[in-house]
Amino acid sequence: MENKRIKAAFVVLHYKAVEDTKECIKSILDNVDAQDVHIIVVDNHSPDNSGEVLCDEYKDNNFVTVIKNEKNLGFSNGNNIGYKYAKYTLNAEYIILCNNDILLFQKN
Repeated sequence: MENKRIKAAFVVLHYKAVEDTKECIKSILDNVDAQDVHIIVVDNHSPDNSGEVLCDEYKDNNFVTVIKNEKNLGFSNGNNIGYKYAKYTLNAEYIILCNNDILLFQKN
């Protein structure tokens, strides 16, 4: 995927609230053309195994990447991990940082 330019990358910082994160991902996939976007979920070292749950849930989804931090880096640095992946690995034209409790309801 390194050579392909992604139109937009969504960075979703995750910590423990696995159902919120799944709903956020679903709302993005349901309302944005999946061919043009990628979702990066950054698990900020959740102590409840929810990062592993997300890894298992999305392991076969080509539009979602889950990154598990080895320690909790806080809000800003956790987002920076996803931002750097979007910018340098995916070469995203646009990068959207969002909390895991954000839901998209419209396609525009």
